[in-house]
Amino acid sequence: MTSDGRFGDLRPVLWLLAISFALHEAEEWNIVAWQRANFTPLPEFDEFGARVLLVLFALLGVGFTALSLTLLSPRGALFALLPLFVAIVLGNALTHVVWLFAFGSYAPGVVTSAALLAPLST
Repeated sequence: MTSDGRFGDLRPVLWLLAISFALHEAEEWNIVAWQRANFTPLPEFDEFGARVLLVLFALLGVGFTALSLTLLSPRGALFALLPLFVAIVLGNALTHVVWLFAFGSYAPGVVTSAALLAPLST
């Protein structure tokens, strides 16, 4: 916070969140095989469909961040992006950490979740 009680420029943090989210989606590249090994019923996605969604989610996250930071005031961008990054991205990141402990082994996405998304979202 600045000396007048206002938040400083949070644009770099919002960009870090967007880029970290894209990296997280890349880390999940082989999540279908992991889900097939750990979940019943089996996932309804094949690897191609899951990867299309991963790329789409990454592009949407970065694109929405770019549009928000370009077209909105800093306060407006925060109001647009914080629900996405706190509710959805942080929730997903915590899910990966829970999977790590529940399954006792690496869960695709847990590294970026624990190292980037959870710390940047809170």
